[in-house]
Amino acid sequence: MPTDFLASFTFIAIGGESGSDKVLKEDIQKGLTSADNQRAIDILKSSGISPSMTFMVGNPNENIDDVLETVMFLIKNKVTVNPFICTPYPGTKIFMDNQDFILEQYDERLSILNKNPNPKISQEQIKKMKDETLQKFLLSLNNATDYSCTVSKNFDFADLIAIKHFMHLCDTDKLLKLAHMRGWSHQKKWDEICPVCKAENEIALTTTIS
Repeated sequence: MPTDFLASFTFIAIGGESGSDKVLKEDIQKGLTSADNQRAIDILKSSGISPSMTFMVGNPNENIDDVLETVMFLIKNKVTVNPFICTPYPGTKIFMDNQDFILEQYDERLSILNKNPNPKISQEQIKKMKDETLQKFLLSLNNATDYSCTVSKNFDFADLIAIKHFMHLCDTDKLLKLAHMRGWSHQKKWDEICPVCKAENEIALTTTIS
């Protein structure tokens, strides 16, 4: 982007979405990388413009490592963000790819039938249930700041609310403690900032010495 293009702008918002290249590639699929996001920020700052950014949490393949990558990106760039929870709006690819999983969160009957199909219930009846449930889902879509459902394969509703809050605070300690509480394994590169791993290593070292 040529810097002279920015001459008449005082405010520009960037949809960063994630600081994880894995999430950007597998879930967001806009053809961008975290390096592209960084370049956009650097260009804006060099032109005297403070960038405003938006990010998401709760993408299908996102795990705690991806969340931490995003937080480190925010910390590096001194960006304060209250991330959106990924909302699968009807008509989008993410909705089409996860439609049954989404609808099951609004109708327990569909969840039960998915796990234990009942031959006494016709496909026409199931279609009617899905149509009714889709209406419930549509009515729940107020705006992207509200929780409607999840398409995450790793986090449930409570997890996402907590993660969203800790991301807003850029609190890596709380995120890593939560990871240990929930049994989510994290990459070894986070050991040096993880309060639980540091405590475990200290106790192990003390025990070995004694």
